[in-house]
Amino acid sequence: MVDQCLPIWAKLPAFRYKPGFMWVEDVATKGLTITSTLTYAQLNDSVQSISSKLLVPLQRAGLLSVMVFPPDTSLGNENYHHLVRVLTQTKPRAAIAYHGYISSVKQYISSSSKDKKVAELLENLRWISTEDIERKMSTGATGIPKPVLVTAGSAAHNVRMARKAYDLHPNSIVVSWLPQYHGCGLMFLLLMIVSGATCVLTSPGASLPVLGDRGIIKGEERFLFITGRCSDIIKLSNNQEIHPHYIEATAYNSCPQFLRGACLAGFMTSTTIVLVAEMQRTGEVDKIVLRNACERIRQAVLDEEKVELGLVVLVRSGSVPKTTSGKVQRWAAKLKFVQGRMSAVMEMRFKERCNL
Repeated sequence: MVDQCLPIWAKLPAFRYKPGFMWVEDVATKGLTITSTLTYAQLNDSVQSISSKLLVPLQRAGLLSVMVFPPDTSLGNENYHHLVRVLTQTKPRAAIAYHGYISSVKQYISSSSKDKKVAELLENLRWISTEDIERKMSTGATGIPKPVLVTAGSAAHNVRMARKAYDLHPNSIVVSWLPQYHGCGLMFLLLMIVSGATCVLTSPGASLPVLGDRGIIKGEERFLFITGRCSDIIKLSNNQEIHPHYIEATAYNSCPQFLRGACLAGFMTSTTIVLVAEMQRTGEVDKIVLRNACERIRQAVLDEEKVELGLVVLVRSGSVPKTTSGKVQRWAAKLKFVQGRMSAVMEMRFKERCNL
């Protein structure tokens, strides 16, 4: 579908120089600024160049590709576990990346400080300095990331349904903060090309969940409002349920000067409701201040959500696990906490009463 639409848009005078994608960044001195654009003609030329080198040979050979967000090329601090899972689960014959990344990987393989298992997995791959995608990894919002097959037929069906639902046309302008290696980000890319619309891309952020969600339907037009993921629900002692993002939002709003936004995770261990919150990078903070922050968080959640927190854990920046699209991995945060791997700067336990 995309291969049919893109050449048409690129040849039409009204579309040839029309921006298909615009990248926007928040520049400190200028605010939101368009940093670069890609017209339909430029996009078509790029696709043609790439396809001549990779797409056609892959399709004719009946091969699939796996898309993964690569770890830092230093492969230090054990930041390669996701890559190891990808390699062991999908068993690829080749790896495709940009030239600089491949050079760094080869340096790692030849270094003396390498992890032998990782080095062996990387060394057994044939490295190619171009890229494409037909299969991707799930983001890991509710479990360990795993391979997900995205066929051309399923992608085309998704695009057709989305185009109809959103009523997209060539005059439409859509804003997306999802990276193109994310499932929804990829669908947006295809959707824009098929619709002939313009997509404004910003920095990656949280995306709307698409599977395993809970919601409510309201109004005469029966609009669906997503309230959270089923797997994240916290069941209270009074048989009521609450989605952790309400607890997390209230906790953050109680101490925004100390905490990082969208970097909190609420979950339950046994009968205790735990809140883990990342601290801002402000250097060392006095323990009295940290204890006061924990008290303030607990009281705010109790007052606004009627939920008793049994434990508040303040951790260093970067401790709360996230998906590639920026969503908090509460299941992973819980596992990390239970295993004692959180970089905690303060833990404060409270005597729990029955949740109201």
